[in-house]
Amino acid sequence: MLHPLLQRQLKKVGIGDVSAVPSAEVLAQLLERVSRSYTESDQDRYTLERSLRVSSAEMQELNSRLTAESNHLAIVMRSIGDGLYVLDPEGRLVFMNAEADRLLRWRESDLRERPVWEIIVPDDLREADGSHRTLGLREAVARGQGNREWDCEIRRADGSTIPVAYVLNPVVSGGAVLGWVLVFRDITDRKQAEEKLRQSEEKFRLIVDSAHDAVVMMNAAGEVSGWNVEAERTFGWSRAEAVGRRLSDLIVPQRYRESHERGLSSFLETGEGSVVNRRIEVTARDRNGREFPAEVTVCPVKTGGSFEFSGFVRDISERKKAMSDLEAAKNAAEAANRAKSEFLANMSHELRTPMNGILGFVSLLSDTGLDSEQRECVDVVQASARSLLTVLNDILDFSKIEAGKLEIEAIEFDVRRLVEAIGDLLAPRAVEKRLELICAVDPSTPSVVRGDPTRIRQVLLNLLGNALKFTDRGEVSLIAWADEGDAADIRVHFRVRDTGIGIPGNKRDRLFKAFSQVDGSTTRHYGGTGLGLVITRRLVELMGGQIEFESELGVGSTFTVTVPFARADAGHRSAIVPSPALAGIRLLVVDDNESQRLHLVETLRWFGCEPDAASGGAEALVLLHRAVEAGRPFAVALIDSQMPEMDGVGLADAIRLDSTIAKTPLVLLSLLEPTRSVAAKERGFAATLTKPVKSDALRGALLAVTSAQHEEVAESRTAPRPESAGPAMA
Repeated sequence: MLHPLLQRQLKKVGIGDVSAVPSAEVLAQLLERVSRSYTESDQDRYTLERSLRVSSAEMQELNSRLTAESNHLAIVMRSIGDGLYVLDPEGRLVFMNAEADRLLRWRESDLRERPVWEIIVPDDLREADGSHRTLGLREAVARGQGNREWDCEIRRADGSTIPVAYVLNPVVSGGAVLGWVLVFRDITDRKQAEEKLRQSEEKFRLIVDSAHDAVVMMNAAGEVSGWNVEAERTFGWSRAEAVGRRLSDLIVPQRYRESHERGLSSFLETGEGSVVNRRIEVTARDRNGREFPAEVTVCPVKTGGSFEFSGFVRDISERKKAMSDLEAAKNAAEAANRAKSEFLANMSHELRTPMNGILGFVSLLSDTGLDSEQRECVDVVQASARSLLTVLNDILDFSKIEAGKLEIEAIEFDVRRLVEAIGDLLAPRAVEKRLELICAVDPSTPSVVRGDPTRIRQVLLNLLGNALKFTDRGEVSLIAWADEGDAADIRVHFRVRDTGIGIPGNKRDRLFKAFSQVDGSTTRHYGGTGLGLVITRRLVELMGGQIEFESELGVGSTFTVTVPFARADAGHRSAIVPSPALAGIRLLVVDDNESQRLHLVETLRWFGCEPDAASGGAEALVLLHRAVEAGRPFAVALIDSQMPEMDGVGLADAIRLDSTIAKTPLVLLSLLEPTRSVAAKERGFAATLTKPVKSDALRGALLAVTSAQHEEVAESRTAPRPESAGPAMA
């Protein structure tokens, strides 16, 4: 009986019948097969062991890689900027990152016990039946589907809530949901910005709706995108009806719609338009078809690559009607004003004619034999008549200007003679008030120009007369000079300056108003109609000039008139030319008034003389002696009659008593006072000049004095000398 193990081995090698003892040949065959079987078994075992070793190394490497990737994923999930919850299929926490912990501060143990929606959904979001609103989380879990992004508020561990934007997505493998990923982000800043934007938009809407103009907004397609409350009132369409419709169909009259569409297309193509960013008047249309004039401003704004247009529309029907009524009233008022001016002009002319007759006969009456009382009455009548004539002349000129009937002439006249004539005319008033009056023209000013001498004289008489009227002490001056201008014209400046009462700064605006004076008290004290400066300014403007003034209360005023004149013929260039007979003659000017002194010195230089100046008698005596000592005595001394400390006559006496300078010819500069002229002759003055001194009179006096002096010297040289006595006889 064979052993069972041997029987199994025999069966493996194909020997089925193993009941009898095999032969030696069979046993040898058996042993060979057993040996081969063991060899094959060893090879299989070796191969299996080798495969196991290789599989173990690969598994270790794969496990290491998976571990590294898992760690990397954990690091990424922890460092992600949004809050992250990884949930199991029932919604309980598996993993949360650091940002989620920072935002909500829930413990992991709390979130692992229950679904997260039962914890983070705020209590105040419970529905009426008391169940939690899960914000879609529970429903998404139940459906096994992800949820799109939503905004909501979630509860933190301390009970407070924060606004978040969240997304819930499933983790699916093989069709089965293995878990969920909940990602949420704190949107507090965004919500605050949105709230500020909402408030800003609401504020803007309220401002726009409170505007008194209709505010209409249009997109690039020509459709209404904005429509305020005033637009509803103006056009009759509600906001809901207007938004989305074409603007041209709502407010543009039919005949203008094609032009409107062309203009819109042109602007969208070129970026330029004739009506944008401008205030224009158009014809608009309301819901009922009524057309009305409107004032429109269209402002384009480019946003997002396209244009939006804001239109500000104002119904100006009432304004147009008011303007029409105002124009009609203005025309009627102007017609009435012209009629009034014509009436005043006619009446002033009719009144002036008999007034001139009255003045003429009063003048004749004053030349008759009158006693003192009668002469006083005649003087009062004459003064009153002249005042009334002045008023009539002012009214006549003003009415002519207002009626547009005053014409400006263009004739040749001599500026210097005009200014000097004005000085002669007003000199008596200066004498009466004991004022220094200076009327001078710069020597370089052309003598003859083309303009209106009558109106220039009227302007200067008015300004100089006012200066004398409002000045009680000091001086009043009229100085003229010229700018070259261009080839055809020359600008002449006339400056009138006084040391009078001045004008307060807060009342200067009344200076050039008709029938108005700076102060009512001045009217009572000084008189006047309040028309003088108004007429002056109008006349200056009619001549193409301008008038400026400066003033200081208590110091004085300065008025400067600038008028353009046409140049005269080439033969009339310089007002003063040098005099050969006066060339090189030394002259002394003695005057305490600096303006007068400077004017005389400048004029004498233009004559060719060599002038010197002194401000008083004592200084003049010193200069006269120095000139004699230097061997260059003065040929003539011009002496002012009125000076402090030593007047002109007193200085003349001092000169005559001094043998060194006694023979110096003297010329007296005097105001219009007969006693001064008589005293001048008695005190040995060679000539007397009336102030303000005229250049021609000055030249003539100097020529006469120097000529007489030369003749006297010549006669003294040709006269026979007396024979000398012989020696005494013893």
